[in-house]
Amino acid sequence: MDYNPLFISGTSRGGTNLAIMMLSVSDSVGIAQDPFLGLYKAFNNAVLLEHGLNGNGLNNPLDEYYYYREKILEMNLLQKSDLSIPFDKSELEQLKKVIVNRMALSSPLLIPFIDNLQGKRYKDLFDSALDIVRLGRSEGKLEWLGFNDNWTSEFFGPLSKSYKKAKFISIIRDVRGAIASHVNLVNAVHTNPLYQYKKDASMLALTMSFARCWRKHVAFSYHFQQLEEMKDRLLVVRYEDLVSNPESETRIMCDFLGIGYSSDMIDTNNFISPDGGLWQPNSNQGVVPQSGIFTSSITKWKETLSQDMLDLIELITGPELTMCGYETGMMNNNENIESAYNYHKQESNNWVGGGWGWRTDNHNPELDISFELFRRNAIINKIDNEELIELLFLFPDIYQKIRNSSQ
Repeated sequence: MDYNPLFISGTSRGGTNLAIMMLSVSDSVGIAQDPFLGLYKAFNNAVLLEHGLNGNGLNNPLDEYYYYREKILEMNLLQKSDLSIPFDKSELEQLKKVIVNRMALSSPLLIPFIDNLQGKRYKDLFDSALDIVRLGRSEGKLEWLGFNDNWTSEFFGPLSKSYKKAKFISIIRDVRGAIASHVNLVNAVHTNPLYQYKKDASMLALTMSFARCWRKHVAFSYHFQQLEEMKDRLLVVRYEDLVSNPESETRIMCDFLGIGYSSDMIDTNNFISPDGGLWQPNSNQGVVPQSGIFTSSITKWKETLSQDMLDLIELITGPELTMCGYETGMMNNNENIESAYNYHKQESNNWVGGGWGWRTDNHNPELDISFELFRRNAIINKIDNEELIELLFLFPDIYQKIRNSSQ
């Protein structure tokens, strides 16, 4: 392997595409967009099965882990694992099918090389996945080669053990902006041909689920940053900083990777689309500039999200938004709580009736909101029980960071 692996993650509509485009302008970096989510899911299933637990389907969302001991157990098993786990070859064809379906939306140039995905262990599969990126993008000699897959930040731990020279970038965007873009997916009109595929409500997430998964992404990102074994290996970038100060933030990414910065990296005319053509914007927020890095998307959510939806989002993520440096109204009165509950209940009922969307919640609005209120109370009134802290916040250091930022 004559390159260093680079793994990137964020959330849906979270700004990872922009970071990828910027870095890929450099001759030293080759990154594919969202090709291997199915591989991460297969690895996660293998970890669970190795410990006698049930795996999840390759088309199901990754869990957010909160509130249940069995979920925390699964989270910890994943963190203790590495890529040496054997791969069941009988699953290969189904895995390739799932990956190809994903690639068709984001990295079509990689599809002709899917049969290169093979190996006896998951390390072999990830090695071959990296090679598929190299072949599909016709990359020459590189310093960094890798891929972004959203919702996969918890895998940085296992990957870091198996790839000692790998580095990781986590992109965080204000969850309100990400959700505002996400919910407009079905109705958005794109000039970018890659985003003119058929869309329906099955691609959308329940607000509760998206918000909790965003919260998990933030928790893992900042937790990993504190670990000695991840020192100088993980960079956290805020989308809002990237679009507001593209030169300084791109320089930070370049310094992190030890590569040279060029002004070409922030000129969208140099961006190459995942299908090999010229890059075009992929915003779901209506009419946007067709070139250049724009900031109008930062606060678009203020115009498009209803107050009751905002109440729900901020009930779930308000502490993390504050921790990440975003302004928030926070939840301070019963009226906001009732509004949040009513919105979640209505959305949950609509999901049951229409059969749309992905979700990780409990299918029980009363229980879901109760969990969130309990969690809020634990921030206001300090708790010391480590097991309870893990259930509510995943990591003690994240709990402390949240409490420090809320005071």
